[in-house]
Amino acid sequence: MKPYRMLPHRVSPSQAGQKSFMSLARFLRRAMIVRALRDESEFRSGQPGRYILIVPPTLKPRTLTDAATRVLLECKPDLENLYDYDVDVVDAETPSRWFRELPVRLVDTPRYILMTDNLQIIPHKSRLGFDAVLQVQPPTPAHWRAALKACLGLTANNAEIDRISQLPMDLVALATGRRGSVTEIINDVEAAIAEDNLAEDQPTERPPSRQPRTMTLEELAGYGPAKTWGLDLAADLAAWKEGTLDWADVDRGVLLSGPPGTGKTTFAAALAATCDAQLIAASVARWQAAGHLGELLKAMRHDFAEARKQAPSILFIDEFDSIGDRARFGDQHASYSIQVVNGLLECIDGLDDREGVIIVGACNMSDGIDPALLRSGRLDRQIAIPLPDEDARQAILRVHQPDQLDAEILERVAAATDGWTGADIEALCRRARRHARKARRTVALDDFLSELPEEVAVPDELVEVMAIHEAGHAVVASVLGRGVEAVHISRTVRRDQSRLGGHVTLKSQPLKRRSRDNYLDEIAILMAGIAAETLYFGDHADGAGALHGSDLQMATDLATLMEASLGFGPSLVYHDAQDPAALDRLRCSDPTLKKRVDTILQSSLDKATDLVAANREAIEAIASHLIRFGSMNEPEVKRRVSGQQNDVGQASETQTATAA
Repeated sequence: MKPYRMLPHRVSPSQAGQKSFMSLARFLRRAMIVRALRDESEFRSGQPGRYILIVPPTLKPRTLTDAATRVLLECKPDLENLYDYDVDVVDAETPSRWFRELPVRLVDTPRYILMTDNLQIIPHKSRLGFDAVLQVQPPTPAHWRAALKACLGLTANNAEIDRISQLPMDLVALATGRRGSVTEIINDVEAAIAEDNLAEDQPTERPPSRQPRTMTLEELAGYGPAKTWGLDLAADLAAWKEGTLDWADVDRGVLLSGPPGTGKTTFAAALAATCDAQLIAASVARWQAAGHLGELLKAMRHDFAEARKQAPSILFIDEFDSIGDRARFGDQHASYSIQVVNGLLECIDGLDDREGVIIVGACNMSDGIDPALLRSGRLDRQIAIPLPDEDARQAILRVHQPDQLDAEILERVAAATDGWTGADIEALCRRARRHARKARRTVALDDFLSELPEEVAVPDELVEVMAIHEAGHAVVASVLGRGVEAVHISRTVRRDQSRLGGHVTLKSQPLKRRSRDNYLDEIAILMAGIAAETLYFGDHADGAGALHGSDLQMATDLATLMEASLGFGPSLVYHDAQDPAALDRLRCSDPTLKKRVDTILQSSLDKATDLVAANREAIEAIASHLIRFGSMNEPEVKRRVSGQQNDVGQASETQTATAA
């Protein structure tokens, strides 16, 4: 059995049709699943379909697997046993290898439900295999009323329904034994919760939070502005402790954003060590795990109170983007989510009467965070932590490898770990040391190389495709006035890489007025790789799409922004959609918008194709150079593009003179 693969309990069709005891919890869970799938009538009847179900924060996904399985069994007679089905659960502890196998599972299972409490842990490319992402809502008052009547034979009035629907469903189910009325069940559950809360409120000595690392900021590498900010904060806190600086002049908080594994938690620990402050580690998931809304808010307030008690302190809040934005909450769980945001705002503002508490929030993307949380006086400083460049990767290797490494090892390993996070490199050092221990010697280059994914040579025909593709981007960018800093392709690829290596680095543009034509030029540059492949090989391969960050994804999102947010379309209405997921939902919900976006992409492809065709000599020269040397710098690109344009201009003058 594969890790984290939940094999559903198989029930024969004859058993499915038999009446059996239906507990209160089972009734309510089935009602929740049916409600989530209420618009998917063909799927519920037994037709193929694959769906992601997001469960409420008050429930664990695994508690709903049996209900989801039973709903899958309730097919029309002529569709029974026709298609394989399955239900899986994923959470924050699901290993990455499971997600790599998910596309195969989707292909092999026509009727499939994946349950989770966090959509962000599912890779975007895996989400392509699902028909829709659906929200599982808590039981409605009507569900509670029907469950009490059908399972317990009890009738509830409106006041009782309002009270019982606010209680944890599983606790209510436990209390249904010999209790003879709905009020009796409610009173007993509320009393049990109150007693537990009273016991938890008794003063207990809480051990200091354990810091993940003991490094200081001076030892960290690859953090750029975040490290500078942290060192400045440490100096300000030292001055505040000495009484030479008012607390009003000290930064109160920062929001760190960046891909998973870039070391946001490590930074918080190093910041606490450098500032000689206590680290209080919290997360939105940990607050949610406390239970229902009241328990969540209680856990949140406890961490803030602990930070105030142990000041000077660093209160680190992970998964900060899970809080959300009140302006974007839909009808589903809107009241719950708004109260969570309001509760956090109350906690942050409640710290105004304290000194010595710094709040550090961490997230992958900051676009979906409520603006009120980021205003002045709260987490008003935002700093992005990027993936480390080659110099930073060398510095990270020095930090995590106690033995001194010579320059050759540092350069070879840093070059081979392009695109790796600091956490990936730390794990690589740990595995290299283990490999060296088995050989009873100090760490050598072979220890690192043996732990890297196998390097495979790219076939010559694919190298040619990559060279033409990247040359197309470079030439069209140059012709349209965008400076090209460098072009690069790789003749090798490691087995863990999802796509072949090749990219064009464009010069950053200074502040300038950007019109509709500027955006269309950007899209044409993104489409130039497809145009070049099609012109030279008759069609294009899949390298321009399928993944987040691909040419097609960026071009599609840019065209959507033009039409829906920047006022370049037929309507001036503004849509608050910025991140790829929100833009994709916007296109799916508006077929007219989707058609306009496609029109822009098609016309931009035509424009790129014309430019590629007019500059074939430059493209072939750049591609030949890339095939031979692997890279090309700015002067070389500029010389080949301007050389062809001069040749074209001279040819035109000669033709004009001859005609005259």
